[in-house]
Amino acid sequence: MRAHGESDGDMICLGYKEYLDTKAIVKHIKADSAYKNIPLVVFGLSMGGTTAINSIGEIPEISGLISLSAFSSWEDIFYEFMASQSSFFLATMVKPFVPLVTLAKYKVDIWSIKPVREIEKLGNRPALIMHSKEDSEVPYSNFERLINHAPRMLKHLFARETYILLPKALLNLKKTPNTLIRY
Repeated sequence: MRAHGESDGDMICLGYKEYLDTKAIVKHIKADSAYKNIPLVVFGLSMGGTTAINSIGEIPEISGLISLSAFSSWEDIFYEFMASQSSFFLATMVKPFVPLVTLAKYKVDIWSIKPVREIEKLGNRPALIMHSKEDSEVPYSNFERLINHAPRMLKHLFARETYILLPKALLNLKKTPNTLIRY
């Protein structure tokens, strides 16, 4: 994703313009006859999950979606973070101005594209959307808003808390050979 991790670029667009990068990749893949009948599935985690949702909403050539811990909109995630760090009143007063500040600082028009609207365009394409209630970055309420806007076929959910034993190599941990993770 542009300007994120080890990628080039100097401005993160909060998942709102990155779908254009996905669109360019889809166009490139579709132009190669070797991939003629291969379905394209978009995958993302956190802001990448938001980008994946925005991408499938805007790019009909994408066949499926895998989104983990996506946020429902930038103003929602900003508001929820602010409310957790300051007063509820202040967060409520600031929330209406988040789109304007986002437009001014990041040149992102968050009125034109939002994950909660883009998920509605999923149609009959398959999707796996996951989120943990213990996510420390993106509150679970974002998942609930996304699911509330998802097509009816996606509303068959199940939630489960369990423990998974993962090998050290998978997690790149140095302390113990195996790690127990709760989800």
